[in-house]
Amino acid sequence: MGRTCLPLGLLLSAVVLASCGGGGGSSPTDPPPPPLSSLAGTWRGEISGTGGGADFTCPLVLELEEDEEDEGFYFGSWDADCPGSGAVGVATIIDVAGLRMLSAFSLLPGPQPHPLAVCGWSVQLALRGDELSGNWSPPQNCEDQSITGGPVRVRLAG
Repeated sequence: MGRTCLPLGLLLSAVVLASCGGGGGSSPTDPPPPPLSSLAGTWRGEISGTGGGADFTCPLVLELEEDEEDEGFYFGSWDADCPGSGAVGVATIIDVAGLRMLSAFSLLPGPQPHPLAVCGWSVQLALRGDELSGNWSPPQNCEDQSITGGPVRVRLAG
């Protein structure tokens, strides 16, 4: 009887381990958050890129309101608090069938304008939970060829 108990005990141990997740399977993940019903609100994050031969990363605040007459159209302002000189401007997002295009234009470049304020910038944004992200670029007609885009990521401030 001692000989049959050992294999039976090992078999039971293997069944218990497999049922507890010890069998090497993947662990369950949390379900994704529900989609946002609106992009309106304050979004905070960072924007990075290159301009004038130097890399930069700046805190970014994006304030958006939904157009009451045009569903999927948002307007507002943006503020990049960049070292040395900040940049501010107006922003619009067109959100149609999950394709979110942000266009950001500078209001008034200062005496030493930041690269974000020279030509403006645009980005196609992906929404994941409460985060918008993508890679921005200057418009094709930007005369300052030293400006190159980079990542932008903002989260809806709760």
